[in-house]
Amino acid sequence: MSSSRVLASLALALAPLISACTQDVDRVRPSAAPASSTAAPSVATPEGEHEELDATAYVEVCADRKTEIRVRYRPCDDALPGFVLRYYLLGGLARVPGVGEKITDASPTPRDDYIYRFRAPAQGGRSRFVMVEVGVVPRVVVCVRKVTRIRVPGSRCTAKGSAHAWYYLRLDGHVPAIDEQAADGSFLVPDGDIYRARRNGGHGSDAAIGYKG
Repeated sequence: MSSSRVLASLALALAPLISACTQDVDRVRPSAAPASSTAAPSVATPEGEHEELDATAYVEVCADRKTEIRVRYRPCDDALPGFVLRYYLLGGLARVPGVGEKITDASPTPRDDYIYRFRAPAQGGRSRFVMVEVGVVPRVVVCVRKVTRIRVPGSRCTAKGSAHAWYYLRLDGHVPAIDEQAADGSFLVPDGDIYRARRNGGHGSDAAIGYKG
């Protein structure tokens, strides 16, 4: 028998086996790749809807550096020595401790350069969207002397030296005039829009230069 006839006979004999193997492979091959689990985080709006964020979001808490006990936010906002921020991934599984509780499973710094920061209520809770207070609000910035928080001209904060710093106030609060003391703000750079302030101060929305309510 010629070699061509032998090869043809072998092909006919092996055809059923090849077909069966192909069918078995098709039965175990996944029909589609699993859906991605890297969806953008979102936050609950007052209306109950969820707004997607285009950056990683964290819940921040203020801690005593020595004891790692959570305290209220004021020492961190005032940049007092010995107090630091700790971060929990928003929507993660870790429980955010309440004020007076030990901080565990937190990050000393955010893992991303550009983040959204939120704050938790005093009682803490799971780092889910419904338990955080949104920290992204417009602010009015003034230059103050660090130790007294007395407002001074903005040029003091652009000059070299550490005696003065920018102090961020809520848009719905009071903005001091030059030589008045600022209160209820933060030395921490916030998220959201920031406006410079008029020299004579006043209510935040009126004192903010360029703000259109």
